[in-house]
Amino acid sequence: MAVERGLLRESSEIPTRICYIASTSAIKIAALQAALGPEVAVVGRKVASGVPEQPVGIEQTTQGLRNRLEALRKALENEGIEPVFLASCENGIVSDGWGNWIDVGTVVLEKDGQRVYAWTAGVQMPTSFVFQASRRGFATTTASSVMAEQLGIPQAGTDPHAYLTGGYVDRQELLAQAFAIAMIQVESGTNRFNANPSA
Repeated sequence: MAVERGLLRESSEIPTRICYIASTSAIKIAALQAALGPEVAVVGRKVASGVPEQPVGIEQTTQGLRNRLEALRKALENEGIEPVFLASCENGIVSDGWGNWIDVGTVVLEKDGQRVYAWTAGVQMPTSFVFQASRRGFATTTASSVMAEQLGIPQAGTDPHAYLTGGYVDRQELLAQAFAIAMIQVESGTNRFNANPSA
């Protein structure tokens, strides 16, 4: 089996379930772990998003989310693994129509074929960083990587939210909240009212 990356909370509880997430990002794994609790082991797998390095707009961001989820599913199927939980997340920048750009994240949690989607709170991204990333090409450059470079703050490349909110909230916290909301809906069964639960 391939080397897998997982983070568990410090707890005496032994995980009884496994949730695979379509990423090996420490931030994403920790966010999902915080949402699911110590009874679920989170295992990350590196897969391609199939969208530019900097997703722009809701459609491109959600496409990256879905691409990651399906790539993860296929990888696990090829290994004969039938997971109970699957998860994916993707951040992108979205225009508010007034010249401003908001960084938001979308997550999906799937259990036994039932999917629930959720979004993080948005954090405004300075337009100067967005424009510079655009000039370099969104295919390879994110607004946050430009921000990290310009400000000399390396960690801002993967977590711009902590800097942009003055340390009030970081990317992990935002994703954890979204994953927690998705988990609550999955476990409570409210998704059964969805006309298209596997969308």
